[in-house]
Amino acid sequence: MSLQQDYIRIVRSAWDGVSRSDDHTLTLEHGRRYAASYWKRHTGKRRVPWLSVKQTSGNRYSWVKGNELSINVGNGWEELNHAFSHFVNRWLGHKPHGDRHLELERDGALMIRERYLPITVALPVVEPKPKKPRRRQETIEDWADRIGCIIDDVDYRKYGEIYVHPPYGITEDQDPFRDDHVAHGRREARELLKEYEHLLQTKECV
Repeated sequence: MSLQQDYIRIVRSAWDGVSRSDDHTLTLEHGRRYAASYWKRHTGKRRVPWLSVKQTSGNRYSWVKGNELSINVGNGWEELNHAFSHFVNRWLGHKPHGDRHLELERDGALMIRERYLPITVALPVVEPKPKKPRRRQETIEDWADRIGCIIDDVDYRKYGEIYVHPPYGITEDQDPFRDDHVAHGRREARELLKEYEHLLQTKECV
């Protein structure tokens, strides 16, 4: 018997008793977990060589290309195991369909049968937390208009300066900034507006 025939016979025996319906219980998430566990077991490396996982279809094989692991869910577990054993075997530097590759593929089949077949319990679906709508931050223009300040930003693009003039009702003696109404940037302008608003609230409480 040739090595190729012996290889096919042994691999087939590893899948003996697995029905077509069981073979096609493969999901993207189960396939991702299998690939990560299989990679760590046979390479000894905890970090997998892909950054993302995507689902493919049609006549495309499951494979790792660049930084992406593609899994053809429609082809089932056996095809995924065969393709991925080829990938790991090549990464380890062994010839395809040799003794070492045979061990790798058979081990993958046994892992799948032990951990994933039959799949009787679906993976828990983790519902994403609803995103809280971000509260729109009040612009300095809106803020200034609300408390009665005047914003002059004609020199902002050229020099980064914004003039924040005090609101009506704040006398020169009460103005904490006196003649220094120049803010360098919008953040500093907010500090001036905050101080003016606080001063106005204090005056109202008196």
